[in-house]
Order: sequence, then structure tokens, then C-alpha cells
Amino acid sequence: MSSFTDHRIIIASLFLPTSTAVAFHPQPSKLTPISPVLPPSASPTASFNAHGIDTRGATRDFTSQKSPTASKFNVSQKRPTHSRQNTLQMQLNLSGQQQQPNSIIDEIISAQASTNLDATPSREKGNPFASFATSSGALSSTDGKKKSEDTQKTRTVPKIDTGSSSDSVNSRGREGVLRGNAVSISTSGLAVPDPNSSEPSTPMIRRLSRKQSKPTINLTLTRESSLGPWEIETNPNANGGLHNAVKSIEHDFKQGKHWVGVLGPETDDISLEMRRDIEERMSDRDSIPVWVKDNDFSGCYDDFCHQVLWPSLHYIIPDAPKTKVMYESSSFIQYKSVNEAFADKICSIWREGDIIWVNDYHLMLLPQLLRTRLPKAAIGFFLHVAFPSSEIFRCLAARESLLRGMLGADLIGFQTHSYARHFRQTVSRILSMEATPKGVQILSGPNLKPLMDAENLPFSPVEDDCTPAERSKNHGHPLTMLEKLEIEIRESTRQTLSEHSFVDVGVFPMGIDVQSLTQKRKEKEVEEWVHALRDRYKGMKMIVARDKLDEVQGVRQKFLAFERFLEQNSEYQGKVMLIQVALSTSFINELQGNAMDVVARINMKFSTLTYQPIIFFHTHDLTFAQYLALLTVADCFIVTSMREGMALRTHEYVECQSERKRPLILSEFTGSYSFSGFRTCLPINPWDIQMTADAIVTSLTMSDEEAEAKWTDLHNHVNTQTAQAFATSFLARTLRVNYKHHIKDSLIIPALDTEQIKERYRCPEGGRRLILLDLERTLWPIDTSPPPQSIEVPEKAMQLLKKLCADEKNEVWALSGLPIKGRLETIAKNLPMLGICAEHGCFIKPRGSDIWITMIKEPNLTWMVSCMEILQYFTERTSSSFIDKRQATIVWRCLPTDDEAERTWARRQAAEAQNHIYDSLGERFGLRIIPSLSSFIILPKVVGRTSAVAAILNPEGIKAMDIRKTIPTAWPTPDMGETERFEYILAVGSDESLMNRLKRVKNAETIYTGLRKSGGSNWRCGPEAIYEAFDAILQE
Repeated sequence: MSSFTDHRIIIASLFLPTSTAVAFHPQPSKLTPISPVLPPSASPTASFNAHGIDTRGATRDFTSQKSPTASKFNVSQKRPTHSRQNTLQMQLNLSGQQQQPNSIIDEIISAQASTNLDATPSREKGNPFASFATSSGALSSTDGKKKSEDTQKTRTVPKIDTGSSSDSVNSRGREGVLRGNAVSISTSGLAVPDPNSSEPSTPMIRRLSRKQSKPTINLTLTRESSLGPWEIETNPNANGGLHNAVKSIEHDFKQGKHWVGVLGPETDDISLEMRRDIEERMSDRDSIPVWVKDNDFSGCYDDFCHQVLWPSLHYIIPDAPKTKVMYESSSFIQYKSVNEAFADKICSIWREGDIIWVNDYHLMLLPQLLRTRLPKAAIGFFLHVAFPSSEIFRCLAARESLLRGMLGADLIGFQTHSYARHFRQTVSRILSMEATPKGVQILSGPNLKPLMDAENLPFSPVEDDCTPAERSKNHGHPLTMLEKLEIEIRESTRQTLSEHSFVDVGVFPMGIDVQSLTQKRKEKEVEEWVHALRDRYKGMKMIVARDKLDEVQGVRQKFLAFERFLEQNSEYQGKVMLIQVALSTSFINELQGNAMDVVARINMKFSTLTYQPIIFFHTHDLTFAQYLALLTVADCFIVTSMREGMALRTHEYVECQSERKRPLILSEFTGSYSFSGFRTCLPINPWDIQMTADAIVTSLTMSDEEAEAKWTDLHNHVNTQTAQAFATSFLARTLRVNYKHHIKDSLIIPALDTEQIKERYRCPEGGRRLILLDLERTLWPIDTSPPPQSIEVPEKAMQLLKKLCADEKNEVWALSGLPIKGRLETIAKNLPMLGICAEHGCFIKPRGSDIWITMIKEPNLTWMVSCMEILQYFTERTSSSFIDKRQATIVWRCLPTDDEAERTWARRQAAEAQNHIYDSLGERFGLRIIPSLSSFIILPKVVGRTSAVAAILNPEGIKAMDIRKTIPTAWPTPDMGETERFEYILAVGSDESLMNRLKRVKNAETIYTGLRKSGGSNWRCGPEAIYEAFDAILQE
């Protein structure tokens, strides 16, 4: 099997990393110029209206100032981004009427724009970036002159960069653009030509971008216009974390990559010719646009994704009377249409060997749509957000279709173990499929009978014009559109069962590109802002936060806790400020967040002429350099999410605190907190306002020594859980799982040819052989009786082992899952020169020794008590089942029965037991579970037959004198070359994964004795014929 680096990667995400901004030309006669309202302190060389808009054409952002000394950075030279939040808040007015601010934030910005900054006292603690232009110590004396000079220079195109994480500020729209025409766009709605451009001075207005909810502003734009020039720019709606993860390893993609997604702006009005032009230009950026009707996209994205899926996945069930899309199917139809458009585009570009990576909840149906058309394709699906309990997910009307859509993938990835557990439980309870810690078994049992039969459908697929008799079969009504879609998706799942029977489920925590972030932190611009902030706010404690303004992020609870903190600790009033950076979200969700009234109340209650407790920004108000500077000087970073995946902004904060090492306040309900590396933060329950207020006090009063100790643990975790590790592990496992379930399983293992084995078995003079031989399922059938089991060894097996050990050229090892006491003790006593691995590699007896060596590092078997209690519960509920407790492993087994109902029940109970043990004990004690048809084994994660064989193959080997040393268990690599101490390696057994791995070792040959007829072994031989085969091989 090749590496994923040798394959082309197709990355499907709703939005492309780069997008196009399309403009159109309104009729000039209907345009009314806007009269600027100049602030008292406006520079005579620049004109700004009340909203900070340069009427000469450049946008002035009072909260995004030029770096103190870097003349190359000038916000006024940047066009404002067209993020969906900006779209909702743009004050577009072509009739000349001035509109009132929509929120308290607009009022604050408007007030700041009309304030004489020069008259502000030097000690005022206002917006940290709003008054650097005139405050002492913030800018150099020559900076104003440089800025004036910069505005006269010809504009240059800055390099596009998407930042360092999924929620990095500059990835949300503060980037430069590649212009199709030299024109300046004003957020007031009026686009004025660049005075330095030679282009015709035709007014242009940027079209609205894709949005999360319908705008509340009435746009007086006419359709009597023609599309103007377009440009490529960074897409503020794209998944920044995914883009950065892919970017961090893109140098490894030998066959390249393709992004597949929709563009930022609406596309219905774009002509066929312009679409071809856009596709050609976007292909240079490895991007392939999907053309979706605006109406379908609105129903999919605005309604189903953000009013149904997003809240439900974060444990918020919308009220049915308020959100009718919860029980109506129209938006789901549009959701499916968008997914089908993606499937059409991907299938048109797919070629043999491509790896398809589907991302996030917008495309949950896509894996199955692709599986139907591309049965052998390598498909991985990763959910970047939370996955709720089955009790929440079952409320969705389209629950079955969504689950079946995801199950079309070879691998389904989640951010945390709890999200993966919720998914497995949901599939088991809603679809009645067998779910184990490793994944989901779509086929039920050894007879490969589909769990979803057409006869078991709750309704029959009839049309709307069905007869009354047919309607009676459908509960008295014709099929709804949702029911039709359910049937269609269910039938497509049935069609691919023969090619797709098992879906792996894994955990892949996302991280940040630490190296890239470190380089950005060292930039001169960041250092300058750090010095400016420290000088201006010397003696002030700064708490920094960054969230979306919806109720899921708990922003309101954070503000309430900050208010409680100020009320209970009056000594901090005037000395602590909370700087809140707000990510863009929908207008409806922002209203539901209900945080603005708290901001207004706190600022009115505690503000003075020189102090404002809460300072509020949207991400487009800050450059990424300014954001990094905030993280660097912060005394605390706080996250109060009600539910969230990996909070990557906390990773950025930890890395930016390499000098100060101040603490992190983190909600217990974030995915980041579920990992042990983040347990040294200050955990909070965001619903507990007092707990959060107390955590703020603790963070501000914590000693430097304690804070440094906590930061060190956080830093180590962030540098281990990186963006590179996330992307590499997910792609590698997707390819490996696809090979295992689709490619390898289609390879028929040839029947054993003893003549070929015999020829290779005869080594030259002095050559040595390594013989690895399974005992159970190879030399004798597995004993399924309850303990105590027989200790007698079959005579045929003992004679074969003696014959193999008698040859001095042979080094023979017996591999077994049995405990030491019993048959293995008998064998060891009679064959001292036989090496033995017991309990699946937990213990090893070297050749020529009677001492058993444990392969478990730092043995901790306290998990066995709790595990026995759990298994006892399931044993009582399952007939003909029993527990076999051994020295380091536990086996739960169910005896075979002819009753199909009992077999089905036993499989369900076994799956439930495995999930329960894995979720409650697996991560805590480092356990793994090996399932089979009628049993499963629980054992420590770090040991197994594979690690035992790796120790045997190690250049030093295993000798009796090694018992006091750490036994190396790293699998030999080609560059080690020491495995050549064996001229020939023969492995015989039923462990499929071990046989497949040994096949790739030099000089090795494998004989598989299991039930499967396909796989990756060299030869296949039934256990009943293995003695006859060895007689032929050993015959002189």
C-alpha cells in the first residue's frame, strides 16, 4: 500500500479558500452622492464620513490603524472584505438618506468616529487601536508623514495569506485581493474610482456575498445593470483551520490537490462565459467552483444548516413554532440538492487513486452520494463541530438520511472521543447497526445479511397520485418529499453494501500550524503593536476573548460573569478591561445571543472618562498582527462556550504567551478540554456565573510560578497536537482503511503451494530461519468453553513443534492468546528452546529461559475491577455468555446458537459492552478492544502480537539476559537492515493484520489460516490441512 503523498487529494468543503468578488454597474443617473460628515479631528488631507468612510474612495477603519513604524501597512489601502456579516451591516443607501446605527456597537463606532482624539486625555483607556494615530508614545513622530505619503503611492497587491488557524482573524477577510480592475469599494455602498487609476470612473458596487441569513436592509439597487469586473480574494467564509492544516503539508502532495466548493458571491447572474473564465482562473489556485442555484444555497445554508443542524449539533433544539424548518422538508430538499451538486462536480474530476476528503455538517449526505457512483473510491468524512447525544440527534426529521449519508465514507473522523461515542451510539440506536469502538458494521454478522431490507421499510415507495389502497399502506397519506428522499438514500445504501460493509470511526483532534504562527509572531509589525499596547495600557489588566455572537458560544454568560466580577471586586474597577473580538455569524443568531444589552449595561455602570470595561471588535476591525499582539499582552484568555469542538484560538493564545505564560480560562464543554493536555487550564461551567467570576479572580492573582507550570503543560500539548499531525493522520488512515475494505479484500489469496515454500525453506549453509506459528485456530481449534479449560496439548501439535525446534537453523516462536497457566506451561516445560508469546503478546518467554517477561510498560491492572463489573452486567443480560479473566486480559464470549434472534441480541450486547468499556475506561487506562464474531478481548493498548513480533525481529533479539532492560518494540524499517540475520521468515496464523504486515518484511512469507479468502497474505491454507502442509515442507 502506498503513502497518501502519492495520491491526489480532493478536498470538499462548502466554501473555497479563495473566492471571487463580482461587481455590477448601477445606472449613474439614479446615484445620489453622499455628503460626508467630518469628525472634528479629521486630517485636512483626508475626508471621512460619520462611519469612517473616506469619501475619496478609500475606507478608513478607526479600529485598524497603521503599524506604528511600518509604512508598508496601510488599512486605507485595503478594500473592505465582503464577509457575510459585513453584508448584513453595510449601510448601503443610493438615495442619499443616512441610516441610523443598528446596534450598540454601531453607536460606539459612530461615537468614536466623531470624537476629537487629540483632545482625549493621555490616560484614557478606550479602544486600544482607535487612537494610536494621535496618542503619545503610540506612533513615531514621522508616522503621520509616512501615512500621508502612503496614500499618494500606487497601490500594490499584497500576498494572500489565510492565517494560522480555523478562526484566525486574517483568515476571515483582512487579506489583500487580486484585482480585476483598479477600483475602490466603499462600505457605504458607493464605490468611487481610485484617483491613482487610469481606469474609467464608472461607479461600481460590490454584490452581496453568501450570507447566513437574509439581510434586514432594503437595497435600492436595480437589476437594470450589467456585471462588471471580478477579482479573486481570500474567502472570509472558508474553513480557515482546514485550509491551514492542508497548507502545512501541501509540499508532501506529489500528485497535487483540488479544493471543491462554492464561491462567496451569488452566482445566478453570472454568465456562462464568465463562469468559464472564473473556473480557468480558479484552477490556478487548485480550486474548482461548484455552481449552485442561489435559492438552493439559501435554503441549504441559511435554513437547514444554520437553523436546524448547527443548533441541534450543539444541543440546542429550536422551538418548533419559531423554526418550522425543523419539521418541514423543503430546506432538506435544497440541502440534498447542494450535496448532489458537489457529488456531480467531484465525480467529473475524480480519477483512480484520488483521496476524497469531505468536510463538515454542510455535506453530510455527500459520502453516500459519492459511494453510489464511485464504489471503490477512498472517501473520508470529518466533522469539525460537535456531535450530540442520540437523544438530541433523534429529534431531527432527516436523522436517518444524515446518518446513512455519513456512513458512505470509509472513515468518519471527529474532534473528540465523546463525539465519536455519541455517533456510534446514535447509529446503533437509530439504524440498529452494530457499532464497536473501531467503527460501524453495516452488515449484520457472518451471513452478511443487510440490516436494511426493502421489506422492512416503514412505508412503501408510492407516488403522490397513489390509490386509496396504496395510501393505506402509507398511514393514509401519499409520501412526503422527505419520505421519498429517505427511501432514495436508503436504497442507494443497499446498493453499495457488497462493496462497503464496515466504516471506521476515529478521533483526530485538530491543531494549529505552530511553526507558521511562530514566524508571524516574530514579524516587526506584531512587535510594534505589542510595545504600543504595553505602553498605552501600562498597569491595566487585559482579558481577551474571541467568539461568535450566538448563544452556543456563551458570550452573554461571559459578560454576566465579568459584571459579577467587577461588582464583587471593586478594587479591580478601572483596572481590568475585557476585550471581546467577535467572529461573524448570522444576524438572527447574533440576536439570539442576546449579549449586546449586557455590554451596554456594564459600560454604562462602570465606565468613566478614562475607563471603559468592555471593548468590542468584529474580526474585520483587526488585522492579524493586532490580534497576535492582543494575545501576547493579555493577562488572561477566556472561552465560555456552551458546546464547541476544538477551540483553536486557545492554542494560538498558548503559543503567544511564550514570554508571559499567563493562565487560560476554558469551558468544560469545549473539545479542547476533553484532552488531558488542556486539563491544567482553569476549567469553568459557563452556566455557573459565579464560578466564572471566581476563575477571573484566580487568573489575575495567580503567581508566576504556578502560571508557568500550567502553561508548560498546555504548550507541550499544543506542540504535539498540530495541524500537520491532524491532516497527516486523517489522510493516511483514510487510505489505509480504503485499502483494507476495498482493495485488499478484493485480492484473492492463492492456495498454498508447498513446493514453492519448500524451495525457499531450504536456506544456504549457515543461514537461519525464523518460524512464527499461531497455536489457536492453526494447530488446534479455539476452546470456547468457560474456564477452567483443558491443559492438554494435542499430540500432533507437540510433535510438530518438537520437529521444528530440533533444526538448529530454526528459531521458533509460538504465538497465543492463552494465559500462561495451562497449556502454555505444559509446552514451555517440554520445549525449553521454543519462544512463547502469551495473552496476545502481553508476556514473552525467551528461548532457552523459563522466565516470563512482561511487555506492559508500567503495568497498571486496576482497570480490571471496573471492567469486570461492566461485563458482569452484560453477562447477566445475555444468555450463554461468560467472562474469562486472565492475568493481563479479559475475554467476554458468547456461545454460538441456532436462534437468529439470540445471535442478533448477543451482537448488540457485545457492541454496547465494548462501547461502554472503551468510553469509560479506554482513554483513562490506555486500553484497546479486539472484537470477533462471538467474543471480544480487552487488553492494554501498548501491547499485542504485532509489538511482540516487532521485539522478536529487533536486531538485538530477545534473550534471557534482557529481562532487566526495556525491550524494544519498534517495528523494523527497511533502513535497519538487521532483519537479514534471518535468511527466511515463515509466519503461519489467523491474525490477518499481522500476516499482512509481515508480508512487507524482507525475506518473509506468510500463510493465512483464517476464514477469509481475500486479503494481503502470500498463501491461504485451512487449519485442517496445516499439518499435511508442514509434512511436505519439512520432507527431505
